[in-house]
Amino acid sequence: MECERGSSVDASGVLLAASFGRFEVAMEVVGPPEPAEAFACRRSGSRQRALPRRSPGEEAEVMTQPLRYAINVTLDGCCSHEEGLPPDAESMAFWTDELRRSDTLLYGRVTYELMQGAWRRPESGKWPDWMDASEVAFSEVMDPMRKAVASATLDAVDWNAELLDGDVVEAVRRLKERPGRGIALGGVRLPAALAAAGLIDEYTFVVHPVVAGRGPRLLEGIGERLKLELFERWEFGSGATVQRYRHPIT
Repeated sequence: MECERGSSVDASGVLLAASFGRFEVAMEVVGPPEPAEAFACRRSGSRQRALPRRSPGEEAEVMTQPLRYAINVTLDGCCSHEEGLPPDAESMAFWTDELRRSDTLLYGRVTYELMQGAWRRPESGKWPDWMDASEVAFSEVMDPMRKAVASATLDAVDWNAELLDGDVVEAVRRLKERPGRGIALGGVRLPAALAAAGLIDEYTFVVHPVVAGRGPRLLEGIGERLKLELFERWEFGSGATVQRYRHPIT
């Protein structure tokens, strides 16, 4: 079963290496999908892979809060924010909606400081003139959200943030056990550590039609092969492709 929009989607399983090149040894997408009657469309308007329903027992085994990792990435696996396509109204609306799926943001020091410098509301209360309407909408959602920061070098944080103490994997495990709608994870190094520990429940990659040829690589250093299932996919007008993955249902 498919939800219609404009772009077609391959109904079979694909290797993530088809998009991320050198990342082939680390991640594999599971396919083909289940029969059409076992699926329910999650997103309106887009032709996409549909999401198989989990049984009540499977849902009960999931931790209280899902940890969702989302990031822009080039065709060769570079996840530097400077190497992809420039943001436009469509992509900013997507990232604003991604924030709304969770009530906590989780970053390492570098990403926390980057986001704070760009998207924190100024003391004047007025957003800078360089922001367009889509950027203001993104900032209005991000600014008041709860934030958790994993850092061994910061002594204190603000901007509605708390500093995670001790071992980062155990600290995030405890964070997931708190009540909430979900935790949105960003960055490069912290997600690799959490993926290696099996704590990430959902991966969203916005794949840009760009070959960077340099820069930090997606989940580099994770160590072991990570097998994932593609459950949603659609395209932006820019040619960037949103791909959502999760761990296979067993």
